[in-house]
Amino acid sequence: MAVQHKAYQYRIFPNKQQQTFMAQSFGCSRFVFNHFLEKIKNRDEENQKTLQVNAFKNELKSMKTDYVWLKLVDSISLQASIEHLNDAMVRFFKKQNKFPQFKSRKHPVKSYTTKSVNGNIKVTETHIKLPKVGWIRYANSRPIPDSAVIKHVVVRQNAAGKFFVSINVKEEVKKRDKTNQTIGLDMGLTHFVIDSNGNKINNERYFQSLEKKLAKAQRSLSRKQKFSNNWHKQKKKIATIHEKVVNKRKDFQHKLSSELVQQYDVIAIEDLSISDMLKDKSYSKSIHDASWSEFATMLTYKCDWYGKELVKVGKHFPSTQICSSCKQKHPIIKDTSIRVWTCPTCQTNHDRDINAAVNILEEGMHLSTVGATGIA
Repeated sequence: MAVQHKAYQYRIFPNKQQQTFMAQSFGCSRFVFNHFLEKIKNRDEENQKTLQVNAFKNELKSMKTDYVWLKLVDSISLQASIEHLNDAMVRFFKKQNKFPQFKSRKHPVKSYTTKSVNGNIKVTETHIKLPKVGWIRYANSRPIPDSAVIKHVVVRQNAAGKFFVSINVKEEVKKRDKTNQTIGLDMGLTHFVIDSNGNKINNERYFQSLEKKLAKAQRSLSRKQKFSNNWHKQKKKIATIHEKVVNKRKDFQHKLSSELVQQYDVIAIEDLSISDMLKDKSYSKSIHDASWSEFATMLTYKCDWYGKELVKVGKHFPSTQICSSCKQKHPIIKDTSIRVWTCPTCQTNHDRDINAAVNILEEGMHLSTVGATGIA
């Protein structure tokens, strides 16, 4: 057993009064974030590096005199906005992301964060209690364990107008039993995953399946008067189609990643450079649709939760060019149009993707051994 951070996301159904309060909270959190970001931008570069979170929080208290409407919402959510800004600046100076931008009130996705203090957040089988909001009915898709400790909650409204909560908890996660099985995965477009056992899992192309419906909805939007009631209704219809695509893809990837983590102790995958691959415009839409990076993220945290090992093979490893039988490299196989080939050295017939998956597994096991023993 190990203590892990996990998140439980549920759809909630607030009443009109609660929706109004949430809209106020979204706006106030955005205002506080933008207010202090403006102060940071006006400083010189050296002073920007020394963010004084506590000083900002003290200033926030005095701001409530000038902006009385800040008192209407949960004070913890306003402090959380300052902490989010601080985290964004820290990541910027570590060169992990760009300089934070102002939050727009026109952004279709809105959110605020509140923390669990003295039992102010409670969850039953049918309702969730949030600070200053009260009890809200929710869709209980999976229960939170009684032993889990609630740390904070993110309240979010998506582009389709639906409300969700993400309840972040600390809980003890039981490690999965060892299976003594290993597997290598090659990511593809025709098939989403090809494994070293010769199995191929189809790429359902969720965006492509709804692309015509989406294009029709967008044409309808273009014919409506901008910002009219019908325009806003059509915008929500478009957002609902996008939401359906995301939900289908996530459901598929969650089920597949959970199955792999349950069956295998070591999983080897390629550390793909997605940003470079997206530069090829002929494949960029299909790569976006496949969402390999999201799948790799799921494998990463699930392996961490359940005591399994995920090994990422370097992006420059020529997995497709090496014969998995005799280990000879054949650069001509770099041509992606060659799907089946025969090794000139040992005369072994290869399926391009299965051969790559076998090579990824062998390289992954080598890297795993080097990591465990410290051999350079």
